[in-house]
Amino acid sequence: LKPFWLKPTASPWPPRIGLAPKPVAMPSKAAAIAVGFGAVAAQLPLLLLQGGVSSSQAMWAWTSTPQCVWNGGTCSGSGSNKWDAGTSCTLVCATDGKVPSVEKIECPSTTSPGTVTPTDNGWYGVCGWTKDDCQSTMEKGTEVTCGVAIKAAAVGLFSRSLSISAMATAAVMAAAAR
Repeated sequence: LKPFWLKPTASPWPPRIGLAPKPVAMPSKAAAIAVGFGAVAAQLPLLLLQGGVSSSQAMWAWTSTPQCVWNGGTCSGSGSNKWDAGTSCTLVCATDGKVPSVEKIECPSTTSPGTVTPTDNGWYGVCGWTKDDCQSTMEKGTEVTCGVAIKAAAVGLFSRSLSISAMATAAVMAAAAR
């Protein structure tokens, strides 16, 4: 007698007919090699371009040069209150005889021509995210005040008179202490 589990039973699979291949439990060597080559090919762009592409950035710039503006007067030499990014403005107050509290204001530069980066010294917020003209100007020098010019000679006389009065006070106090 044979145990019941060794009895022939009907196969759950249909019978093989003609030249149908046998079912394969493991892939062939050719399939494994093809998968290996595919994995290497997927990494080639990264391996080959590793040093060639250092950063990604927009390859455009605004069609007009971004400018700064100072509303308290003008820049000496130009007569305008606007000046280009990457340059400085030597301030001249709008009221005659007044002198600015700061001599120069720098206008932040943008990146090299033809490229703009997201951290472009605040210019994206001013100019916008388009490749057209810069939309606005960056206001600079809001803390600058225009006041009366104090002549150096007057300052020198004032400091000398303070020194003389301090020496006189010291002499009087020394005499009183005797």
